[in-house]
Amino acid sequence: MINFVFPQFLWALLALSIPIVIHLFHFKRFKKVLFSNVSFLKDIQITTQNKREIKRWLVLAARCLALIFLVLAFTQPFIPKNNNTSTGKYRAISIYIDNSFSMNADSKDGNLLLIARQKAKEIVKGFKESDKFQILTNNFEGRHQHLISKEECLLWIDEIKPTSVTRSITDVQNRQAQALNQSNDPNKLAFILSDFQTSILKNYQNLADTTIQTTWVPLNSSNKKNIAIDSCYFETPYIKLNAANKLIVKIKNYGEEAIENGSISLYINGQQKTVGGFTVNANSSIETILSFTINQSGWQKCELSIVDNPITFDDKLYFSFQANAEAKVYVINGISNNSFINNVYATDPYFNVSNTSINQIDYSQLKKSGLIILNEIETYQTGLSNELKEYITNGGDAIFFPSSKVENLDNLNQFLNIFDITATEVYNQKETVCDKLNLQSLIYKDAFENTKTSLDLPKVYKYVSYSFSKKYITEPLLTLKNNKLLISMIKFGKGKLYISAVPLQPDFSNFQNHATFVPFMLKSAMASSEMQPLFYRINTDKYIYLYKEINKTEQGIKLVKTNFEMIPEINVANGNSRLFLSDAIKESGNYELLTKDNNHPIISFNYDSDESNTTYISENELSKMAGSNIQVSNIDKVDKRILAFDGNKYLWRYCILLAIFFVFLEILLIKLLK
Repeated sequence: MINFVFPQFLWALLALSIPIVIHLFHFKRFKKVLFSNVSFLKDIQITTQNKREIKRWLVLAARCLALIFLVLAFTQPFIPKNNNTSTGKYRAISIYIDNSFSMNADSKDGNLLLIARQKAKEIVKGFKESDKFQILTNNFEGRHQHLISKEECLLWIDEIKPTSVTRSITDVQNRQAQALNQSNDPNKLAFILSDFQTSILKNYQNLADTTIQTTWVPLNSSNKKNIAIDSCYFETPYIKLNAANKLIVKIKNYGEEAIENGSISLYINGQQKTVGGFTVNANSSIETILSFTINQSGWQKCELSIVDNPITFDDKLYFSFQANAEAKVYVINGISNNSFINNVYATDPYFNVSNTSINQIDYSQLKKSGLIILNEIETYQTGLSNELKEYITNGGDAIFFPSSKVENLDNLNQFLNIFDITATEVYNQKETVCDKLNLQSLIYKDAFENTKTSLDLPKVYKYVSYSFSKKYITEPLLTLKNNKLLISMIKFGKGKLYISAVPLQPDFSNFQNHATFVPFMLKSAMASSEMQPLFYRINTDKYIYLYKEINKTEQGIKLVKTNFEMIPEINVANGNSRLFLSDAIKESGNYELLTKDNNHPIISFNYDSDESNTTYISENELSKMAGSNIQVSNIDKVDKRILAFDGNKYLWRYCILLAIFFVFLEILLIKLLK
């Protein structure tokens, strides 16, 4: 049995009656032709009139049939699906609308997100009132995981707004499958409306549920350009007050045109500090350096800004850091105070130096110090060794100068073995010189202006030889000619331990009088302040690590920003704090962590950089990735896909072919029948 869409069928009947009436009227009007004498034409006239009558009726039949099938094509005739035994009460349809920032771009027809919302409404209206729907966005809201009515679905579509959250196509399809499997109906349909950025299909494997008829609907953006501030970092791991500091900013051009004479601004605590320029080639990135000074200590709220349209969410990068008013140095002396250590720090009031003897250690000062110097300690007590290990593990820095009176290695190794270091030989008379200075290290980078000429390096008269474990990263700073290390650094836990092979005594070396000594002592103290990450990524960094113990207020701790406030979960262990934020942060910016202390940390968040990439996957590439169980449909052809999903066999294509056939048949009848 063939069914029709009833209103269109009535119009078809009306259209069919028109040519028939016209044709009959034409026959009646020209039925008789009068002549003065027609007797001799009687037989010929009868024969000719009969042929014309047949030709006219054949032409009429062909014309009517062409019109019939043309009209029938618009009535959408179909043969209903016979298998109704397994069909449930409703069909389940899931529609995913990509509402990431990239969908704010424009196409030739307008805003992509608005187009996606409009097309989603058309899809919903194409199904029955009894069908159930899921509306899914990047937010993965709990309410979106349930099947709802057609009317409610249309209301939810109007509520969809852009979000910073991004989802991979794999995650979307898994989420759709979870909702659709709530239905027992075998007709499960899924639509994915997206611009299909390259990032959301990274490492995609087609593992879609084969029981779900999935359709990808790509929306093409006309925008192929975007500039973004990708990241930033300081040239040194410390910030100094009232001195020039250098910030290195990475800028990426995702477009196909070079950008010349671009401008970038740096704001600190709401005040513009500096403006820099940049030029970046197409599909490439550059690093530009911004110099600035600050004159107040504490936490600094910072913002980098460029001007770029139409994609603007990545035109700002927020970051924060803490500038210390001083660097605290705690010197533990085994014999007496060392004048070389005191003199090198006395030149700058930024360094706050405290000296103590091995027998008068104030252990409360250890955690408060940025750098601990172990100066010629002969015997290491167990308590001190354990405290130093915990201090360095949790991010502290220390310098070790061996004692000039070491006679055997047992006690020395008792301390060094904690860090998997072994002293193998002590103070043999092996005079030598240094022949390598690590100019790439944090300590000696940019310490000397002219490094092209050979540098005069320290001389060593007697020294301790060490064996370092491969378990920890060891960085040589000054290397002797025989490949032994004069000064080295190992990374232990979150901190660093600097190891010297000589004490600061003239009988052992001239290191304390050499030009390499001053930058070593100053920079090791400056770099000792463990800096927090300059910023975190929203939806990527779920945990925030603070290298200090957070003191809670009576109301707990709060993370606040203008018109925003939340209480994060907090875990404290080994002097460190870890904050759990879940997905609470939605907007980029600088957030303040309110604690019991007056020095409230600033935590900065920025949007995921994947959305900045304006590279999209073409329909041909999508078809290859989709495979046989997923259809890729142009947005203008989605309506036809809906008709194919109900299981009925539609005959409109055959009607169009038959209409074309009878049009050609009419032409042939007119031309050939004389």
